[in-house]
Amino acid sequence: MKMPWSKPAPAAGDSVTSPTPSAPVEEVKLDPTAPKGRPTPKRQQRRQPVPPPPTTGKEARQRMRERDKERKAAGLPAEKRTVSPREERMQARDAGPERALVRNIVDSRRSVSSAFPLFAILILVAMFSGLPTKNPQLYNYVSYAWLAFFAVIIIESFFLARIIGAAVRERFPKTTLRMGSLRYYGIIRGLMIRRLRYPKPVIEPGESY
Repeated sequence: MKMPWSKPAPAAGDSVTSPTPSAPVEEVKLDPTAPKGRPTPKRQQRRQPVPPPPTTGKEARQRMRERDKERKAAGLPAEKRTVSPREERMQARDAGPERALVRNIVDSRRSVSSAFPLFAILILVAMFSGLPTKNPQLYNYVSYAWLAFFAVIIIESFFLARIIGAAVRERFPKTTLRMGSLRYYGIIRGLMIRRLRYPKPVIEPGESY
């Protein structure tokens, strides 16, 4: 019995066609040796590992010179120098003819104050090595030597400040810089070891400034 909702049966001549499976797509393999697959020279340079940053100023300057030689050989202009904020502050602090005069005054003098970093390190080593408990008498001598050394630093700084003030007033009577800042600049430089001073000394001890 045929129900109203049943589908009509297919005719005898009609054949049920099943969907034909699609042909498999062949996977295209790229030849790694093909010219188009090779990276461009610039991309190849970018893929190279980045060298570690320089650890010293000498190494950084050597790398700059090497890059300048490479750019000059390639016909490119020289690389622009970028200055770090710390170097900008140092250059601003040391700029000016007044500070150059102060540096020359300090560098032309032989002083005991320049040994302050070494003496301070010896005092710290003596304290942390247990010298006050192991040998109190020797530690007392070291303490007296430290007080005497500190008194010498104060005396030398006082006379250095007077010399700086007189020299700056004589050569730059119309200077707008504060004399106190110039004196402090010279005293701090005098407390540093000569080889570690920056900017580097341009005159030898005993020379006229």
